[in-house]
Amino acid sequence: MKLDPEAIREINEYAAGYDPDIFNEIMVEYISNSASLVGQLDDAFQQQNSVLLERTAHTLKGQGGAVGALAFSVLCGELELMAKSGNLTAVLELINKVKREYSEVKAALRFEIEQNYNIHGSK
Repeated sequence: MKLDPEAIREINEYAAGYDPDIFNEIMVEYISNSASLVGQLDDAFQQQNSVLLERTAHTLKGQGGAVGALAFSVLCGELELMAKSGNLTAVLELINKVKREYSEVKAALRFEIEQNYNIHGSK
C-alpha cells in the first residue's frame, strides 16, 4: 500500500467537516505541486546544486508525509541527507527511486480521488 490509510482517513474526516470536495482539492493540489518539485530534483542534480536538491527533497518529504505517502517521504528524507552531505556522486540512483515511488503514489492518490468522487459526488 502506497498510502497510509490512517492519514487518508484523517484528511477525509477533516474535509467532511467542511466540504467533501476539499479532499479531492487537497490531493489534486498535492499532485500538481509535487510533480513540479520532482522535476526540480533532476534540475538540481544536473546543476550539481546540493542546496536546491536538499531543499526540494525536504519539501517533498514533508508534503509526502502529509498525504500519507510514508515510503515516499522516507526516500525523500534519505535524499535530503545525501544532498546535505554534499556528496552527489550516488544521488542519481536515489532520485530515480524517488521518481518511481512518486509515480506509484500519484496513481494511488488518483485512485483515492476517484473513490472519494464515487462516494460523495461533486458539486
